[in-house]
Amino acid sequence: MKAKQIFIPAVLLVVICVIVTGLLAVTNELTKDKIAEMNAAAADEARIAVLGDTKYDDTQTKQIADNPYDVYVYYNAGHPVAYVFTETVKGYGGDLTVMIGVSFEGAVTGVEITECNETVGLGANTQKPAFRDQYVKGEAVDEYVVGQNIDAVTGATISSKAVTKAVNAALEQYRIIRNGGED
Repeated sequence: MKAKQIFIPAVLLVVICVIVTGLLAVTNELTKDKIAEMNAAAADEARIAVLGDTKYDDTQTKQIADNPYDVYVYYNAGHPVAYVFTETVKGYGGDLTVMIGVSFEGAVTGVEITECNETVGLGANTQKPAFRDQYVKGEAVDEYVVGQNIDAVTGATISSKAVTKAVNAALEQYRIIRNGGED
């Protein structure tokens, strides 16, 4: 084979790859602010959803040691009324990011799964209200346990336990705040 027959197609492929890479970089640069804005809006909507019927007039964020996420504290007339925690846990298909609302009294007010890589039709069913609403009991629960006070999604025990682990972690963060004398 002639060198020309190998060299020209190879150079052509390199040029195409450089052009496509450049186009992807430009597209990424043009859309990153909009994507960040959409993600922030989705997080805001999830926080509102997990608060349930909680009435509030002010919000503050705080950091808790060993938690990479901000904790949102909701106030009414200057008194804390609810908290929103975000927890990331390992599910069957990868990480699950779960947002949990907790009332001042320690009752779960709502659960939203904001990132899910679980199997469609199985673990992804943990995102359905029929599963998530089990955590909203109207009163404080010390610990949620799959098979005791939480029914697992059929065929998705690992995913169900992962969400339960996230909710229990949020309740532990809540207890740290309350026992530490912070809001």
